[in-house]
Amino acid sequence: MINKIQLLSILFLFITSLSFGQTYDYQFSFFQKDYEPITDGTVINPDKAFDVSETYEVDMGMDFTLLNFTTSTLTITGEVISFKYDDSTIGSEYNIYPLGLAPADIGNIYVDKKTGSPISYTTEEVEGDKVFKLQFETAGFLYGGAEDFISYQVWFYEGSNRIEIHYGPRSIADEAKLFTDDSQPKIGIADEFLLPENAYGLKGNPSNPQFIQYAWQEDTPYLDALPNENTVYRFLHAASANTGVGLEEEMTIEEGLDIQIYPNPVIDEMVIEADAWNVSMQSVQIFNLIGQNVYNDNIDGQAQVRINLADLPKGWYAVNIQTDQGEFVKTIVKADF
Repeated sequence: MINKIQLLSILFLFITSLSFGQTYDYQFSFFQKDYEPITDGTVINPDKAFDVSETYEVDMGMDFTLLNFTTSTLTITGEVISFKYDDSTIGSEYNIYPLGLAPADIGNIYVDKKTGSPISYTTEEVEGDKVFKLQFETAGFLYGGAEDFISYQVWFYEGSNRIEIHYGPRSIADEAKLFTDDSQPKIGIADEFLLPENAYGLKGNPSNPQFIQYAWQEDTPYLDALPNENTVYRFLHAASANTGVGLEEEMTIEEGLDIQIYPNPVIDEMVIEADAWNVSMQSVQIFNLIGQNVYNDNIDGQAQVRINLADLPKGWYAVNIQTDQGEFVKTIVKADF
C-alpha cells in the first residue's frame, strides 16, 4: 500500500509536468460548503465607505505567499485585495479579485456616518493551519439596485498559501443589471504590472467554471453570473503543493459526504465508493485543468463505480459527483508510470 509520503512524492513528480502546454502557479477546485458569517471580527471601515475611494492596509499577523511574493500585509481598495511588492513603482502589485464588479456601499455613509457594507477580519485555526479570514458583509454594487448586496469571505492559509473564496447570502433584484461592458464577474489572481501569462481567472458557468491562465488584459476571462450561495472557489499554490503542504485533506473525504475516491494518484482504474446508507450518488463528471469535460456518466444510486482512466494524459483533474445531498468535488492526480 502506498503511504502518504509516497503519495506526496508522486504528486511532486506530476504536478510540475502537466500535459496542458503551460505551467500553472495555482491549481483550482471548487465545492459546496455552508457559509458561516464572521460575527466577532475586527471591522476595518466602521465609518468609511466600501468603494474605490477608500484604501485600507491590514496586517495579517502571518506571512503569506501570493504568486512569488511573500508578505504579511495586504491592501484593500474596493473589492480588490492587493499584495504590493514594490512601493516605489505604480502598479507593482499582485491582485486578488473575489468578484470583479464595481463596488458600492449600501449604506448612506454621508448621512449616517456608518458603513452599510463592513469589511472585517479574524484569524482562526483550520485543519491545523493558521487562517486569516477577510469578510465583505452586504457588499453593494455600483450598478444595479441600491439595496442589492452579496456577502463573501476570502481565506488565506498560512502553511499551504491556499486561497479560498466563500460566497454567502445575497439579495439582488436583477443580476443582469450588475453587468456592463466593463463590469462582469472577473474572479481570479493577476500581476497588475502587466507581466504576460501571469494571470489566472475563471470563465463561463459559475457552477462549473473553466480555470484559465492568460496574459493580463488580453482575452480576460469572465463568469456568466455570480457564484451561487455556499460555493467555495479554492486556489492552491503549486509551490506549496509540490512540497505536499496542505494536501492531506485532498486525500480524505471532503465536506462531510461519505464518499471515497481511490487510488489517488491513479494510473488506470479509479474507484468511487459511497456509503449507500448515507448518500446516493447520481452522476459523475471529470474535468481537466482548463475546464474540459473528459468523462460523464449517470450512475443512478450505485454504491461503487469503477472508471478506466488509462487513456487520460497525466495531470490534475477535478471529479464532480452529484448526490442527493449536494455536490462533492475532489482533486485527483493521473499518473502514467
